[in-house]
Amino acid sequence: MRYKIKSPVLAITVLIIIFSHFIHSDQSFAKISGTQTTTGNQSPAIIAGGNVAVSYGVSQEAFNALAETVKGNQKTIDRLLKNLDEKDIDIKKRDEEIQKWIGKYKELESQFA
Repeated sequence: MRYKIKSPVLAITVLIIIFSHFIHSDQSFAKISGTQTTTGNQSPAIIAGGNVAVSYGVSQEAFNALAETVKGNQKTIDRLLKNLDEKDIDIKKRDEEIQKWIGKYKELESQFA
């Protein structure tokens, strides 16, 4: 059975009452409880009250070192990270691979300086 509310004021009042019930209730639609679990690569379980950054593959330290080495050249950074994905290097070993690249880069840079 459908109800037609003819007054916009009444409709807004009804919505406010329903919404306030959810806000003050323990059964709030925004409440999440229990344990969240996931499996496999790239499947995080995140419960957060604000902004969240999820990164896969390399640590922030390795990324920063790479960016510093290539002087922030975003195109180069993107190409190298894509190369990591294409090589299907184990996530745990990606930082090591980046450190090898940085070492080779510095070696070549010193040879051409």
